[in-house]
Amino acid sequence: RTLEDGHRHEVAWDLDSIDGRVAIIREAARGRPTPPRLDSLVQHIEITDDRDAAAERVAAVVEGATPADVSQCPYVLVGSVDELIDEVHGHQERWGIDSYVVRAPGLQAASELIARLR
Repeated sequence: RTLEDGHRHEVAWDLDSIDGRVAIIREAARGRPTPPRLDSLVQHIEITDDRDAAAERVAAVVEGATPADVSQCPYVLVGSVDELIDEVHGHQERWGIDSYVVRAPGLQAASELIARLR
């Protein structure tokens, strides 16, 4: 939902909200010969050894997000490469997310992650 400023959007990055949206998609796709492909638009990606501090910084500028949401949701990837590998695998297991779209400022960090995932 668009916020009053007309630019920013309401976020629902907690795990229960994401579970609910994925359940709606799965229910709508029931009976189809192949399941829908789920991807995530990554709003921010950051390779860092201080995941908690990065999650706090992102949550501070995303209205409605908590550091816990930021650390677990598929829309933000912050942490060491090893942490992000585990997180991406967790998103695939929990929700079936198997591809990510990364905005241009995050391409360098994404390339580091992709190199390790291969």
